[in-house]
Amino acid sequence: MSGKTKARRAAMFFRRCSEDASGSASGNALLSEDENPGANGVTRSWKIILSTMLTLTFLLVGLLTHQWLKETDVPQKSRQLYSIIAEYGSRLYKYQARHRMPKEQLELLTKESQTLENNFHQILFLIEQIDVLKALLRDMKDGMDNNHNWNTHGDPVKDPDHTEVLDEEMSNLVNYVLKKLREDQVQMADYALKSAGASIIEAGTSESYKNDKAKLYWHGIGFLNHEMPPDIILQPDVYPGKCWAFPGSQGHTLIKLATKIIPTAVTMEHISEKVSPSGNTSSAPKEFSVYGITKKCEGEEIFLGQFIYNKTGTTIQTFELQGPAAAAPGAAMKFRAKIVDGACLNHFTRISNMIAKLAKTCTLRISPDKLNFILCDKLANGGVSMWCELEQENFFTEFQMEGVSAENNEIYLELTSENLSRALKTAQNARALKIKLTNKHFPCLTVSVELLSMSSSSRIVTHDIPIKVIPRKLWKDLQEPVVPDADVSIYLPVLKTMKSVVEKMKNISNHLVIEANLDGELNLKIETELVCVTTHFKDLGNPPLASESTHEDRNVEHVAEVHIDIRKLLQFLAGQQVNPTKALCNIVNNKMVHFDLLHEDVSLQYFIPALS
Repeated sequence: MSGKTKARRAAMFFRRCSEDASGSASGNALLSEDENPGANGVTRSWKIILSTMLTLTFLLVGLLTHQWLKETDVPQKSRQLYSIIAEYGSRLYKYQARHRMPKEQLELLTKESQTLENNFHQILFLIEQIDVLKALLRDMKDGMDNNHNWNTHGDPVKDPDHTEVLDEEMSNLVNYVLKKLREDQVQMADYALKSAGASIIEAGTSESYKNDKAKLYWHGIGFLNHEMPPDIILQPDVYPGKCWAFPGSQGHTLIKLATKIIPTAVTMEHISEKVSPSGNTSSAPKEFSVYGITKKCEGEEIFLGQFIYNKTGTTIQTFELQGPAAAAPGAAMKFRAKIVDGACLNHFTRISNMIAKLAKTCTLRISPDKLNFILCDKLANGGVSMWCELEQENFFTEFQMEGVSAENNEIYLELTSENLSRALKTAQNARALKIKLTNKHFPCLTVSVELLSMSSSSRIVTHDIPIKVIPRKLWKDLQEPVVPDADVSIYLPVLKTMKSVVEKMKNISNHLVIEANLDGELNLKIETELVCVTTHFKDLGNPPLASESTHEDRNVEHVAEVHIDIRKLLQFLAGQQVNPTKALCNIVNNKMVHFDLLHEDVSLQYFIPALS
């Protein structure tokens, strides 16, 4: 590179030397012409003076013409012609600009134009409403001014005190309305407001969504990505486009509040479909969870509630948290359990498989001494109910839990039964099983299975089962059901035998009649227009009643019956994975049937309502 540069400079030097040597005469001639200013007629200074005078003349003529046009009435046809030419020029300019503009910018400009048009219509509507309100207030004032007394001669006598009172009341009413409009619509202090001192902690916040269409371009080169930061959610302005977007269907943000508080409610606001440029709010949040973090809990997240934002409801929706006690320091719900014994692990796995076959979703109730699997459908609506109870000391070698509070030391979790059963299937021949209540941006029941390994190190398989924490106000609907007094209680035959009979009957009819008496007889009967099939079980036995006097008053041959859905009975029989030591059937005549299965450490109650 340097050699070429030097060579080029040498060539230029030699060429200039030759030109100077050969053209010395011409150079002298040029110098002589420059030294003679009169050779070209007018000097450079005169050219500048003439150009300046000509420019000033044009400006003066244009100013005088503009003043004349303003003072003179231009004919109407000429004005129409001028307006047509101006409109055509404007359309031509817009057409050329549209062809020069990229497609993305054109779409963005169209959406912004629609937004401005919608805002303009809203402003006009508000102005009309303000005018109507002013007219209404004016009419009210005129009506109150005309509210006066008349003397005997017919002359109006106004009551100044009454008029002043009415004017004062109207003024107070207007001031109250204006005050409500100026105040926050939620009527609660906002501790997550940016102007009040709240901020976003970037380390605990999802990455913002990056869109190439939101870039600013200069000559086709994108140099600035225009995106809304996460702290836009801490500002009260809610307009189309002023929102925080994140990639994917799930995201999270960590907010540092303006001050340390015990939260009681959370409010979410989103635009409605009426003001959305696209006509829908598909990007609005749906399900969301709220957690709290305190230093006293060593940074551990405290679950405060899981909610659903209704897009068809009001734009501002407030959700009450699980109560101040749930958000107070040290009130975090905790649960940790461990199974080491292989027999206990297999038994717990069989129970989980049984629950998965009986209920698609269930409630897990955790207390210091028991575990309960609950299915609580309303019997009046034809749903079944289930209550399964386990003594924790018969299964777990380690069991630790902390409920919502010292007075309510319980935890209620809603989960999918199949997820728990699938996780426990990997625990066959495992060395240990650990179950823990965790939070991984959503509440989870974490199942860790320690598997046997040929080497010294063990293999651990972890399953995170999504759950929903049930708030305390719904606990009353998840208590142990009250068993009504049965007309007949009878022991059941072998469940496998009963299952095979019901499976064959299901091919004939969808309805089944269960009949039983106090003489140990149980009948399963189906009836159709063409056939009637009955299976008899005898000498099953009846459990002893509470009092012998009641037993003497009852007729032994009296039959109690219930008409039920055969599919619900078959589901109960097919889900049995545990061989019970005692199985009872309690029939409430024409109302319900109650199955009670007892084991050494497990009890299962199953309720099937009668068909209407």
